[in-house]
Amino acid sequence: MRTGWLILTLAACYAPSAPQGAPCSATLECPSGQTCYVGVCSTEPFARDAAVDSTLTDSPGADANSPDGAVDAAVNDAATATDPWGAIAGLVARYPMDDNPAATGRVSSSDPTAEGSCPASECPTAVVGVNGGGYSFNGDQRAVISRSSLITSAPYTVSLWAWFDPATPPYAHILSKPEGENTNRNMFGFGLNAGRLAWESSDGGYVQLVAPSTLDPFNGWHHYALEWNGSRKRLYIDGEPTTSQLTTMVDSTLPFSLGADVDFGIPDGYIVARVDELRIYHRALDPGEIQGLATSSGL
Repeated sequence: MRTGWLILTLAACYAPSAPQGAPCSATLECPSGQTCYVGVCSTEPFARDAAVDSTLTDSPGADANSPDGAVDAAVNDAATATDPWGAIAGLVARYPMDDNPAATGRVSSSDPTAEGSCPASECPTAVVGVNGGGYSFNGDQRAVISRSSLITSAPYTVSLWAWFDPATPPYAHILSKPEGENTNRNMFGFGLNAGRLAWESSDGGYVQLVAPSTLDPFNGWHHYALEWNGSRKRLYIDGEPTTSQLTTMVDSTLPFSLGADVDFGIPDGYIVARVDELRIYHRALDPGEIQGLATSSGL
């Protein structure tokens, strides 16, 4: 949100950069001016070479961020999706993002009661993700997840992969849940605040936990884990603990927005980003479990 808040940071180290055309990942970054697309460093955001092109097929649900309207053939075949992280206990909802909401008007979940919905014209589109397919949000797309009990003031961990586009507004959320209908505070919010990655909650006022300034969320895929143990928030990036904060947390019974924020009952703060493998656990995961989630091949 846009009011004042305390920034807590902790220095973090990241893996060395990969050269042009070299393999890359969430833990092996590309040099400045390049981005990581499907494991290859490129000077053009979301670009790919002929070898990568040959693995892709046309899909009517693709968006402008997917060159030539092409996405991985597995994107629209949820039946083939695997869960390499399935051994971690406490999972209440998994959004594999291997489906195409633009074609169905819904966001599939491992628990049907936690599915999201959206008008087809406002749904995210199908692209290549970290594990099979992923979702692309273009700055005016949002899905609503009505099951508010997915995240409460009880301990939880939220895990996801995301790659923010530089076109993302400075205030934008991947996932949010308002504290109330007549406020711009969130019981839960994760995205960008003043261009910095931030996790928002409320203790009756703003509680912002901001990622280290060394993180570049625009340079390829990164894994994020938001762990709340009932008294402390801790943000993990690519499996490593970064910032943390002692706080309390208020609850809310309002629905979630995937791809945007809601202030005073009005959607705003839309993201431009790719997202994959959103997972919600009803417990605080330990560091080893979070490291396992941060590996693209699973445990």
